[in-house]
Amino acid sequence: MKRDTTFRKPGIYVTEKCETVKIRRRSRFTEGIISAMDVIIALLDNVLENFINFAILLFEYVGVIIITITGVQGFYRYVTRKKDIGLHLAEGLSLGLQFKLGSEILRTVVVRTMDEILIVAGIIVLRAVLTLLLHWEIKNGEQEALAQAAQSSQAASDGADAAGDRCKPPASKKYNSKLSI
Repeated sequence: MKRDTTFRKPGIYVTEKCETVKIRRRSRFTEGIISAMDVIIALLDNVLENFINFAILLFEYVGVIIITITGVQGFYRYVTRKKDIGLHLAEGLSLGLQFKLGSEILRTVVVRTMDEILIVAGIIVLRAVLTLLLHWEIKNGEQEALAQAAQSSQAASDGADAAGDRCKPPASKKYNSKLSI
């Protein structure tokens, strides 16, 4: 609404469509309250935006630290030839990506334009897909590890039974009747 300066009467303005509009004047008291509310809202908006930006940075840094530590541990496990390197790496990467996904979700609070929303949505989708793939790999790795452990324990128990049969002393005649069925 544009104010037409040709009118000298207070509270009467002409809109862009050349309509005359009479606006009720506010008292000084209500103008003071409205301006104070505007200041409080702007202050709270600024505090919220700063807090969210701090939380975003914190989550990003924690995610990067976790991924870095996991990478160093994975390299150490590879050099020392330990088992389950892939499973350990997948768990660490998954945890780090979850922190980074949390920071992207927080970022949606402070975006202002549609372009930023689309970029953040794309990043969230990509990180969610990566997290799901890592969880799938972890689940399959754990199932394979359990299957290998079950096979090795079964083979060990079968070997122990066979070795145990060879090492048994022959049954004496005294107990022979009790052992036969």
